[in-house]
Amino acid sequence: MRYLASVAMVVASLSAFPRVGHADVVVVGSTQLPISQISVTNLRDLYTGRTRQLGALPVTVIDRNDDSPDRGQFISKTLGFSPEEFHTVQRVVEYIGKPDNPPKVARTRLQMLEMVANSSNALGYVSKKEFAELSRQWRIKEIRITPE
Repeated sequence: MRYLASVAMVVASLSAFPRVGHADVVVVGSTQLPISQISVTNLRDLYTGRTRQLGALPVTVIDRNDDSPDRGQFISKTLGFSPEEFHTVQRVVEYIGKPDNPPKVARTRLQMLEMVANSSNALGYVSKKEFAELSRQWRIKEIRITPE
């Protein structure tokens, strides 16, 4: 139990002072998703596996594979974690048994767009350039990130 409390403190300290900057990716959702903004904290909680809901709204989290440049940008500049910190938080959440519904993984940018557009409650991310070029072709919208 002491170990679990120590791990929780490490997780909290990793996200206490986020290094969030301007990202080259945007958070996107289906045009049917009934939100237009999300806090950084809620986004971190969804992507680390702490929760799969925003209030009463279940959310399908779509992530990219580890070697995706978009994923690296998203983790560091949007979520404010280093890749090592992000993996640590995910492992801790797994250890305490939280993620009963892990993020779905899109292997390509095209698959990310398809998965988000075809699910009414999906949340994902794409490059700003792709969003500008392709958002009209796909049923996706930008989800604005708020500080808290």
